[in-house]
Amino acid sequence: MKLKGIYFLTFWMLLSFSQVQEKEEISSVTEVTFDYDHFIIQKGAIGPVKIGMTIKEADEHLKGLKKITSEAEHFGFGGGSPAYLYYDKNEFVLSLIPALNSDTLLFIIAGSPKLTTTNNLNPKCTTGKIAQSYPNTIIQLDLMNNWESISDTTNNWEFIFMTEDDKRIGKYHTIYTPSTIKDSTVNSNWITIK
Repeated sequence: MKLKGIYFLTFWMLLSFSQVQEKEEISSVTEVTFDYDHFIIQKGAIGPVKIGMTIKEADEHLKGLKKITSEAEHFGFGGGSPAYLYYDKNEFVLSLIPALNSDTLLFIIAGSPKLTTTNNLNPKCTTGKIAQSYPNTIIQLDLMNNWESISDTTNNWEFIFMTEDDKRIGKYHTIYTPSTIKDSTVNSNWITIK
């Protein structure tokens, strides 16, 4: 009987020790957070992630974000390239689109309002706020995707608006003629960095 008690006590101590050790290992794991302040949208880059680098190189700077592979056509690019989507928990932050059949970064899609441009705009700002930063702003209808866009030709950015025919920001008299902004309250969906 005494021997059974010793076995039981030894087993209980081993089990208790392993549970304590597991808890310590779990609690010592630190969560990596994404620092939005280091990812300013600039010409040809978003923070240290630059057009022309490889996806693998870019991934080194995007620690703390969850990566999902999708298709570039969701952002208006045909041809079959993938789009690598990066999320901070459940919030879409950005996407990297490589050149076709390549690992070389061709486009960056900035989607989080926590990301800001060098002139303090963000991917979810209104047409009115964009117009304040860019005097004489015009909006263009993208016939391929049926969206509208405002271009910053200096920085090579494009503010994308996924509007519908009945809710256009501009009024287009001919197909290829841009328009002035008619509705200053519409939020952009993302910024494409080229």
